[in-house]
Amino acid sequence: MKKISVLILFVCLVFAGNEARCTVQNGEIWHEISLTIPPGDHLKKITYFSGNKSIYVITGTSIYVSEDHGMSWVEMDFPETDPGLKDIFSSDDMVYVISEKGIYRSTGEGAWGLAARGSALREGICDKDHTDKVFVRGANGVFRLEGGRLVKVDLPGVAKKVDAICCSAGTLWIGSGNRIYYSEDLGRGWKGILLTGCAYYDEDENGSGEEEAADISEGAETIPFIRDIYPADDRIIVTGQKGVFLFGYDGGIEGMVSFAGLGKSRGKISMITPSGLVSAGEKQVFCDFNTDPPGWDTVFEVSSPVEGAINDICMIAADKKEIWVVLDHRLFRSDVESLLRKTEPGRTPGPGPGYIGPLSAPSIREVHEMAMDFAEVNPEKIERWRRNIRLKAMLPKVSLGFSESSSDNIEIYKSSTKYYTIDGPRETDTDWDIDLSWDLSDLIWNESQASVDVRSKLMVQLRNDILEEVTRLYFERKRLLLEYWNTREDERSSPREKAARIEEITAYIDAFTGGRFSEAVECAR
Repeated sequence: MKKISVLILFVCLVFAGNEARCTVQNGEIWHEISLTIPPGDHLKKITYFSGNKSIYVITGTSIYVSEDHGMSWVEMDFPETDPGLKDIFSSDDMVYVISEKGIYRSTGEGAWGLAARGSALREGICDKDHTDKVFVRGANGVFRLEGGRLVKVDLPGVAKKVDAICCSAGTLWIGSGNRIYYSEDLGRGWKGILLTGCAYYDEDENGSGEEEAADISEGAETIPFIRDIYPADDRIIVTGQKGVFLFGYDGGIEGMVSFAGLGKSRGKISMITPSGLVSAGEKQVFCDFNTDPPGWDTVFEVSSPVEGAINDICMIAADKKEIWVVLDHRLFRSDVESLLRKTEPGRTPGPGPGYIGPLSAPSIREVHEMAMDFAEVNPEKIERWRRNIRLKAMLPKVSLGFSESSSDNIEIYKSSTKYYTIDGPRETDTDWDIDLSWDLSDLIWNESQASVDVRSKLMVQLRNDILEEVTRLYFERKRLLLEYWNTREDERSSPREKAARIEEITAYIDAFTGGRFSEAVECAR
């Protein structure tokens, strides 16, 4: 490969099995965005503001905005001369920037105004669904922007240091050490999830860690810290040292894509596109586009140490099909479809068997509903019975009567010499009647209620047995999948046996759900 006499060379790498790497120049997959910054300054963060469809990029000292998709840039005026900018983020109607002295905001049309003062602030997040909920992570905790000041959020007692924050659908998420905590009431009560090498389990509000969802192997390797929490449309994307975890808003894990096989490379920022996952490490960007077989493809790599590290990635445009990469001095963008075409030859779109990706399996609540519907043991069935009994007492008993009678008139005449009869007209009488009666005592107690109570107890017992078995099978299947994809390919023992066991458990769950479980998995893929 020729040496190019430039200061920095970027390459996009495409793997082709064990063949040599193919170097592709920037223009083919990645388009460089022209943005000139002063010497000694560094690009840090990027955000897309849907309010005016503009792109904002910050350095340590300046804010740049582009209203024409990166064709031209304008440096914005800022109240501070040496602000020490840390982060920039946006809601649907406001752009926020964090500096050394506090948090500023702008509608995108006017100047920047001070929203609240604060020191040692590092990262901010705004709930897309509730634009009034703005949270900031600092060295001294997590704060909520409220009434022109930063109000400290009460954190779980065991959360000594917050490494990442996220807020979506009214729920606040934080990452601390190897734990994820989420609060649906802005910090008044917390629920925790402990992540380890291959397993996880729920903690109570005090973080005591009573095991519920999965067994934790003794001496299991734990994830040192959570690197990033990203809010997707219907789930939360958590980047840890071992891989990318996908959680539902109810705290239930939906999948995990391991970093096993990437060597020392690890993602530090992850997000989800319509085609799959994107994760950026210090020097590379990886994509997992739900291919068969599943795995990460390196689609961007910093080849020169002079350029530094990847500082941020962002999805631009409303359809979220364009990825931007922020380096110390340069910006690059590429569309998802282009990256998908450049993935490893021989890999076809579509998930492989047992793949754990976005929505790879329905949630446990959905599976419970499937099983109850199939077995007809829903609690609504008993409620419907009870409701019908009450309605029955309000309805009258109805009886219908019908009677018919007929008579013949015969006149007999007799004399000494004659005897004769005269038949008169036949008379017919028809009677109809209807009776309505109520037993008001049935409004208080009905003998049918005793029968319903007995059936209810039997149904509850049957439902509990079904849900217990389905829950056990569901999490056993999920543990097997997590263990499989969290282990390097060359270290997997008896992969066919494990795959067969996963298929066996899937068949058991299908037996409880009438096949709806597999149908949901296929639809999710």
